[in-house]
Amino acid sequence: MSEGAGIRRSDDGGLTWTDTGFPLPAVSALSTELVAVAPDKLFIGTQLGLYGYAEDDGWEVVGGGLPAGVAAISPEVGADGSLRILVGHHGGGQHVYLSTDGGETWTETISPLPEPADVEALRLSPSFATDHTAILAPGWEKPWRTVEGRPWEEFGPPGEWTVASLQVAPSFDRDGLIFLLLDDGTLRRSRDRGDTWIELDGPWGDEVPMSVGPSRGYMLEALTFSPAFSEDGVIVTHAGSTLYRSTDQGQTWAEVLALGPSLAHVAFSPGYGQDGGIYLQQGRRLYRSDDRGARWEALPVAPWDE
Repeated sequence: MSEGAGIRRSDDGGLTWTDTGFPLPAVSALSTELVAVAPDKLFIGTQLGLYGYAEDDGWEVVGGGLPAGVAAISPEVGADGSLRILVGHHGGGQHVYLSTDGGETWTETISPLPEPADVEALRLSPSFATDHTAILAPGWEKPWRTVEGRPWEEFGPPGEWTVASLQVAPSFDRDGLIFLLLDDGTLRRSRDRGDTWIELDGPWGDEVPMSVGPSRGYMLEALTFSPAFSEDGVIVTHAGSTLYRSTDQGQTWAEVLALGPSLAHVAFSPGYGQDGGIYLQQGRRLYRSDDRGARWEALPVAPWDE
């Protein structure tokens, strides 16, 4: 995808490219991510609405209940298979729409967002299609929540604080698990969708835990969940010069790898659920774990050192 050149497609691994006929080549997308929905649909959000592509029909404006001619963010595919999208509205504000039929029809199941926010600040339950539960966590403000479609309300631990990062666990729809990193560097946890909170006393002391996975836009996250978190409960975080691992929802942490203080990044194996493989890169060093992060080995030679 390129502004002014439309959206192009390759069928030979990127050697050659053909135009897909995207009708708005001069209009930038609000998200550069094309969202694929089986078996053969693509969606992308633009300043003029949501567009969908099918092999037989080409590109078309998506209707089915979405407001026409307003900005739309590319939809996300939820763990429950539903499509969720954040759009503007002729009456103002930002609205969340839901589709459970592959984007054919859309409904609004929660109230409009209580304040303007970037899409990175919005957290939807893995089972949003049925529980209609969402959290809005604008940077350095107190978060909002709507539970089962009820009105939005501010929530969080008692006292005066602001949020640096809020993360909804992949198992949230079953256990209500939320982690909150406050501006003072402390980590809080809720297991009831934010009704009550406890402080987690990690072994990192005054250091601030940092995620080693991809971040959501500008948000600095504290923890990285494994792709199989609902089964293995593995969380990793980098604080100071150490990589820590938890398998009990952050109650206890084990030191699993000594690192330097610079940023580290992990990549989970595509077959992580079966092989437990994780790779970690920090600077010019590369490490591998074959047991879901419990033990690590340094790879003898990184490709960029040859």
